[in-house]
Amino acid sequence: MVEALSINKEQKTKIIVDDKIMGWGKTSNIINEIINNPDKKYVFSCMYLKEVKRVIESCESKNLICLEPQSNKNIGGKSQNLKELINYGKNICMSHELLKTIDRETIELFRNQNFTLIIDEAIDCIELLDDISDFQKDTMLNAEHIFIDPITSKVTWNKDKYPSVIKDEMDVFIKIKKLCEKGSLFWYRTPPKDGRGEKNEIVNMLPTVIFNCFDEVRLLTYQFEGSVMEAYFKFNNLDYEINEMDSIELKQRKKEMSKLITIIDKERYNRFDDNLTLSFNCFKEIEKKGSVLANKDYQSISNTCDNVIAYTKKHFLPGLRREDHMWTCPKSYKEKIVGVTVVKNGKNKTLPGRKKAKYFTEHGNDCAENETTTFVSCNVKATNDYAHKRMLLYILARHMNPNLYNFFHNRGIPVSKEIFALNELIQWVWRSAIRNDQKIVLFLPSLIMRRLFIDWLKSVDQSEESIAA
Repeated sequence: MVEALSINKEQKTKIIVDDKIMGWGKTSNIINEIINNPDKKYVFSCMYLKEVKRVIESCESKNLICLEPQSNKNIGGKSQNLKELINYGKNICMSHELLKTIDRETIELFRNQNFTLIIDEAIDCIELLDDISDFQKDTMLNAEHIFIDPITSKVTWNKDKYPSVIKDEMDVFIKIKKLCEKGSLFWYRTPPKDGRGEKNEIVNMLPTVIFNCFDEVRLLTYQFEGSVMEAYFKFNNLDYEINEMDSIELKQRKKEMSKLITIIDKERYNRFDDNLTLSFNCFKEIEKKGSVLANKDYQSISNTCDNVIAYTKKHFLPGLRREDHMWTCPKSYKEKIVGVTVVKNGKNKTLPGRKKAKYFTEHGNDCAENETTTFVSCNVKATNDYAHKRMLLYILARHMNPNLYNFFHNRGIPVSKEIFALNELIQWVWRSAIRNDQKIVLFLPSLIMRRLFIDWLKSVDQSEESIAA
């Protein structure tokens, strides 16, 4: 049985947000801090396992031992090895995913050992359980498998009526029961929209005890105010303080960066039809047109990208190679945009009714191990794997999930759709060669995204700088 992640008397952990722009050396500074405080114990949480190894290597280069939880038949799973490392009082580096799954025993160990938690980039603290159907939600509610608190909207499992879930019942019931026992579920009714009535949603939230079991928490991020993680902190009454960059230093850094970024702002490349807003819903609407009209829209996007790459190679980045490209769109539509699909033998096959893109052809898989990978998911963060990319194409207008926004907004907790969209774009752009202070060319065909990014860069009040071409 999964035990509830709750402690009788939760201490109020000191949470410090180091809110500084990318490339400011947040990670390096923290590693130096760990070195200068040998009597303190730290656990470093990264988004990806590859970044875990990078942090460990950086620590080793400075004669600092930091261990990653391992998994093998002798020591058990990573969760068990993590407990052993905590007991030994070792500095630890692990992934966000492992941190999010720690159990009550691990929480008690962290608390007793007085660790400091370092979080490199914000953790996904909240998600909508989209894999649970309306019928399943109604069944659980009507049969009183669950109760909804009328004030907090917290979801609890009816232990008296259903002390256990029998094997014949749906896996979703087992999932909900376990999450209820962690105290992480909340019920939310979406407002009516497009002629549809209210809809029940279940929100899964990271238990706050995961933060409160540490002596101190340090979050390394950028533009925290108005973010989803700040809304999560406010919803759960978690106190925090923000250490921001000096405004003069920030302006100087933006001024330096604006000289390295060329934004393709010519009308002939940014003039899509009014219906091609490049949002997730836009691509869904394209699919509804039927194959002939949909192919026309996809071909238009593909041709424009090819033309932008040719224009960039001629005017800004001579010698540009295919592996220097980096592009994104809603992932499920990437093959339709480039006009090819990968068949069983691993070769590319042109889609019916399409012309394969000339420059804009996908190579490799969606993983950083292959240097020729051109597609990079829109939500990628905290990795150096694409630092050789110089030609960037962002074929997307990023929007926050409206139900997630309304969940907080209806409770009086501010969360900014613009900051969400801008942060996703900035994080994506900063995976590229701009990390190494190299020049890049950026194509933002979405007017919304282009304005957000240009306004952000120009907020340094330097009218003499030109960033558009």
